[in-house]
Amino acid sequence: MLGDPALGWVFAENTLGEVAVSIPMDVPGVPPMQGRIDRLAVRSEDIVIVDFKTDSRPPEREEDVP
Repeated sequence: MLGDPALGWVFAENTLGEVAVSIPMDVPGVPPMQGRIDRLAVRSEDIVIVDFKTDSRPPEREEDVP
């Protein structure tokens, strides 16, 4: 991915990395959902969230890919 020119915008200067997020849950007694977004790009037409799954293992068989 790092070498793909079509995806270079993911790492452009106007993007953010390792963005902490906290989302309040609208349920009494339930704490906010918290996490980190790997890359966040706020563009004029949209907001793009990129989250890499480097710690997961791909399925061994192609038919098991969702």
